[in-house]
Amino acid sequence: MKLSGKTAIVTGAGSGMGLAIAKLFAKEGARVNRTHSSPCRPSYRCRPVS
Repeated sequence: MKLSGKTAIVTGAGSGMGLAIAKLFAKEGARVNRTHSSPCRPSYRCRPVS
């Protein structure tokens, strides 16, 4: 899967499967923004994946 030049928004990417998908997309060249809404950890909202 080659995603160079594409942008992905991955919801539920604070942990688990969503995080794994965000990392895979980034590895394949996509610009990824991930979101995760958690009242305990608001810093996870809309954070780029490195």
